[in-house]
Amino acid sequence: MNLPKNVYQLMNYIESKGYKCYLVGGAVRDILSHKKPKDFDFTTDAKPDEIKAMFERHIETGIDFGTITVLFNDEAFEITTFRLEHRYSDGRRPDMVFYSDSLLSDLSRRDFTMNAIALDKDLNVYDYFNGMEDLKNKLLRTIGRAKVRFKEDRLRKLRAVRIACENNYLIHEDIIKSIMSDPDLPGVSSERIKAEFDRIFICEGAKRGVELLFRLHLMRVIIPELDDVVTPGEDMWDDYVKYFEESAPELSLRVYFLLHPLADKCLIKKILERLKYQRIIINQVLALFDYEKLESEEDFINRVAEYTDEILELFLKLDNALGRNPAWRRMIIKFLEYELPRKVVDLDINGNDLKDRGFVREDIGSTLNQLLRLAIKSPEINKKEVLIELVDRIKLGEKL
Repeated sequence: MNLPKNVYQLMNYIESKGYKCYLVGGAVRDILSHKKPKDFDFTTDAKPDEIKAMFERHIETGIDFGTITVLFNDEAFEITTFRLEHRYSDGRRPDMVFYSDSLLSDLSRRDFTMNAIALDKDLNVYDYFNGMEDLKNKLLRTIGRAKVRFKEDRLRKLRAVRIACENNYLIHEDIIKSIMSDPDLPGVSSERIKAEFDRIFICEGAKRGVELLFRLHLMRVIIPELDDVVTPGEDMWDDYVKYFEESAPELSLRVYFLLHPLADKCLIKKILERLKYQRIIINQVLALFDYEKLESEEDFINRVAEYTDEILELFLKLDNALGRNPAWRRMIIKFLEYELPRKVVDLDINGNDLKDRGFVREDIGSTLNQLLRLAIKSPEINKKEVLIELVDRIKLGEKL
């Protein structure tokens, strides 16, 4: 595999200025696994001020840790100076950072052996911790003792689960024992936990990822309410985890399946807010909760105006995962194909038409909603002359 042109040229440019430059992190792991990298991170012996002097267009995205984002040929890349780190008193970030001239010292501070491999622009490999061997064996192993690495940065516990299930890696016994004996995550923000959760839930190994979160006791720390009602190996466990394998890899859908056993809408909302989920995800998860409990087509019609296209598509995916076929399923498809009116604004009549026929404000909304329900069931009536006729009949007190 060749490096993308921009990546090669960036590395070559830095070297032309008299500095060393290496590709590190997930991109290296992907290249060596014959996968297409998603993004590229670089490490160099150039100090931050020297990096800024090389690139007119730059952003100090992580200047405290030696990281500068540069714009090169209109593409953004993160470049970090070789560094050493000292003490992690908050269990998340180093108290002190020292710049280094050694690639080895920079790689030695990293988390897992396969993340401590570097490549130069000619794809020569620099592997001081047998990361290549672990990559070949698909084995996730820390540099040194897992307990020490996790004490430095407790987010690494979640990263271990995420990297393992994203790439179908085995997890070294030392990592398993270390997390199980101390699953706590003090100092790790809800935003960082959520970011790792999201990647776990939508990857191909999501089922295994959820199993690991429970079996390693991480779920007990992150969502104790869920750990109280879901236990690996007990009744319904297989039914619970299968949805992370069989459902569409939609984040809202997978999050719903994660919290579904709680059967309490207010509690689910509270947990999602605690984990700092975006409002759109919270609304979609709660809509799925309500949708699964609908008992009749009439109930669905009464609520359909609340739903966006994205939510309706999620409903279909939920039904597919649950293997159910509600009476209104074909109706959802027609809504998505715009064959049925969904809101009163979709009617070929409006409030002014009702005012002209003597309706007052308090009756206009209820009448339009009544007409909408009729038009959903019989879309052929959504013509102004037909709706006006129905309005006149409603005014006369007829029951339609």
